[in-house]
Amino acid sequence: MPHLRHVGPDEAAARGVAELYRHVEDVTGRQPSPFWQSQAVRPDLASPLWDWFEALMLTDGRLGRALKEMIATRVSYANACRYCSAAHSGRAKLLGVPETIVDRLADPLDSLDIDERQRAVLAFSDKVRDASSTVDASDWERLRRIGLDDDAIMEALQVVAMFSAFNRMADAFGVEFAVPAPVAEPASPR
Repeated sequence: MPHLRHVGPDEAAARGVAELYRHVEDVTGRQPSPFWQSQAVRPDLASPLWDWFEALMLTDGRLGRALKEMIATRVSYANACRYCSAAHSGRAKLLGVPETIVDRLADPLDSLDIDERQRAVLAFSDKVRDASSTVDASDWERLRRIGLDDDAIMEALQVVAMFSAFNRMADAFGVEFAVPAPVAEPASPR
């Protein structure tokens, strides 16, 4: 049960988030999820948070959306966030990550049938998630040796940071996973 009131689409105008909700619908084709409806209690904070999410997770960037969803899912599994685990494992599958991989993203990396690049990025992400103060130049060099530049490494860091924060918010808010309803198609003109 949610601990924080959600701002439903019918309340968006009164709460000052109608423009944000329209934008979310335009970008995703769906109404804002329960997570974003919880964020909308504070429109001044929800809008920049959505901008960060959109810029990082809804573009290919340097890592590609599928790998970023793998990172988000692995972070969410490790943090035991059921909401984000469900949402982002589903997104990873939709982006072509095999179900046999997605469903095992909480397992040790050496047991996963993934390529060297994915393994290196996920190992780095694990270290950032679990022991960020121990990240050093050798970690960055390992990633550079497999062809990642600073921009790509920064992107991985951002995904880990985002989902470390989002997992905690989702759990504290008490949001429950539900597939957001698609935005209704406009009636055809007669």
